[in-house]
Amino acid sequence: MLLSCLFFLSFIYGFGQTENDPIQKNDSLIYYSRLANNPTSSSSLTKAYVYFSALKDKSITARDTLSTISYLRQIAIIQFQLGDYYGSETSVISALHFLENSDQNDSISEPKVGLYNELGQIHTNLLNYETALKYFHAALKIAKSKDNINIIKNNIALI
Repeated sequence: MLLSCLFFLSFIYGFGQTENDPIQKNDSLIYYSRLANNPTSSSSLTKAYVYFSALKDKSITARDTLSTISYLRQIAIIQFQLGDYYGSETSVISALHFLENSDQNDSISEPKVGLYNELGQIHTNLLNYETALKYFHAALKIAKSKDNINIIKNNIALI
């Protein structure tokens, strides 16, 4: 039900958006990122979902793998915040699929850490603790920054 509602809203709000102006696109990206990461209501999340979904579709068409991964991750975070854990998992797995097929090996480590961490959080909320630990440990194996390592270790400690 939630996904069909989000699809309907993306259909309604998706028309008429033009993102050809780089300055407008950057301003919109900042605006919707803030809306998604600091929502004031579920409608804030829905608006951000619609925006990032449209960008994801455009980036897939343009074969811009890194942007597609970034937008899918943002969509997964929004779905997670809305309580759509299975939809969030699907978005993360799609992003991982794009990562696996990417030829940009030097720039995929950090997104992969974030995606594995996100899968760990999803499975923690689904009470699948063994699966959550599997993903947290996978993230820990490839994490390079101390901040990421500390975040992942904290998530493991919360299980």
